[in-house]
Amino acid sequence: SLNPFFRKDNHDKLTFSLAYAFSENYILPISHDEVVHGKCSMINKMPGTYEEKFSGLRAFFGYMYAHPGKKLMFMGQEFAQFIEWNFAQQLDWLLLDYDTHQKFFEFSKTLNHFYLDNRPLYEIEDSWEGFNWISNDDASQNIISFVRTDKDKNSILVVCHFSPVERKGYRIGAPKRGVYTQLLNTESVRFGGKCPEEEVAFTTKNVACHGFTQSLLLPIPPLSITYYSVPKKNAPLPDSEKSARYNEKTGAKDGEPSSHSKKEGAIRE
Repeated sequence: SLNPFFRKDNHDKLTFSLAYAFSENYILPISHDEVVHGKCSMINKMPGTYEEKFSGLRAFFGYMYAHPGKKLMFMGQEFAQFIEWNFAQQLDWLLLDYDTHQKFFEFSKTLNHFYLDNRPLYEIEDSWEGFNWISNDDASQNIISFVRTDKDKNSILVVCHFSPVERKGYRIGAPKRGVYTQLLNTESVRFGGKCPEEEVAFTTKNVACHGFTQSLLLPIPPLSITYYSVPKKNAPLPDSEKSARYNEKTGAKDGEPSSHSKKEGAIRE
């Protein structure tokens, strides 16, 4: 609910939970206590324009579902009810007649199914074996990224962006070399966002970043959570890259024999 302008100075509040996330088994509840007595509904807690409120709430739930711990939502949050919860009346189901709320409802259903269909998001929640940071300190751009992993070493890369500004070319370290396919984007048009509904894939480049020898250059929508599949094994290096790495180790230039080859030739002569 914090205004994005102040989020960079409160970045630690976003990441601090991981300091003790594996000391116990946790439930991540958004209970009725959070949406009564003048505290506002979840959608009304979000800052910004009407559209940014929905984007912000989708990002909130996208991060919640990627975070270790069991999830617990409260009635009305699945379609972004604007009024606070009231035990004396039914939910505002009429909001589902409006396109924005219907799309948010579709998002909630899709996110639930996505969570259940992807074991990396829930199988290991009590140790660092199921969670690894890629980057947790880019406060200036309001971005964090991490990997969730299951017992069979299948992994999902999660990129979280909590600023209302688009990042067109953001470099992120990649744990494996190869192709990363987008699995879910909270800013998809079918959920009420602006990103086209199409299969998107990105190939790593051999540019070191965040402690990894390869990285991805990604377009990151404002106020979004994006999930990507992670290759289980490193893709083979192209021949040109193998040659470049070999030359780097041996000191040879392209088209010239390495110093090791020269020594072998001298011995043979």
